[in-house]
Amino acid sequence: MGIACSPVVEELIGELQSAEIIHLDETPWYEKGKYRWLWVAITSTIAVFHIGSRRKEELLHLLSEAFVGWLVTDGYGAYSSYPKRQHCLAHLIRKAIALTEAVDKEVADLGQWLLAGLKQKSSPNEA
Repeated sequence: MGIACSPVVEELIGELQSAEIIHLDETPWYEKGKYRWLWVAITSTIAVFHIGSRRKEELLHLLSEAFVGWLVTDGYGAYSSYPKRQHCLAHLIRKAIALTEAVDKEVADLGQWLLAGLKQKSSPNEA
């Protein structure tokens, strides 16, 4: 089945390159004594999955130099070379929540302030 789908996957990867925004993430799982990584690239109309290692080179299976749109990601360093990169709002909110739980009151207060600002920006009523 995988071989039969290969042309479709290649076509979708080609379409990814012209997207205005791609959300990209990777997640691990343990299989037969090794870590595998599932990479996913998502646009408003396309979802492409790739299984590989966590090495930066795995991105080449999903993105090429032709991609000039915005890349929305977590903080993983493999994405840092993209000039039009935005950190995922959900990841930023999660980090702000972690700061609110800090023992240091100033840090916890900063986390509350960041969290309030991030949640306000994520509201559908905000422009």
